[in-house]
Amino acid sequence: MDLNKLSSALIKLRFALLNSDSAGAIEHLIKVRAADSELPVELHELRLLIDSAANRIEELLNLGEIEHACALSDAIHALPEIAISSNADICGFQKSFVKPFAQKWNDRFFDEFDLTEIFKR
Repeated sequence: MDLNKLSSALIKLRFALLNSDSAGAIEHLIKVRAADSELPVELHELRLLIDSAANRIEELLNLGEIEHACALSDAIHALPEIAISSNADICGFQKSFVKPFAQKWNDRFFDEFDLTEIFKR
């Protein structure tokens, strides 16, 4: 599968959340899950991370925490591009997305994943 489908679904999810469109966000979560299910086996850990993020976003939406859901969506939207990039900067991703997300929301979502192992070259 071309990771562009997954990236596109994540970006659309992000915009739906930014516009406080919960119904649209859930529609795009379904597309994220469908695109994610087509990922090759060697990206299994990335698949688990994205599926966990989709579940967490859905949970946050159900709790009415739109901004928190949007922040998680923003944090994960770059993952497909990082996965296929030959010069992926996972440390930059952690500095730019993971740490600010964790600090602002006091959310340890990313702690259960070893991002350096997922993106090991």
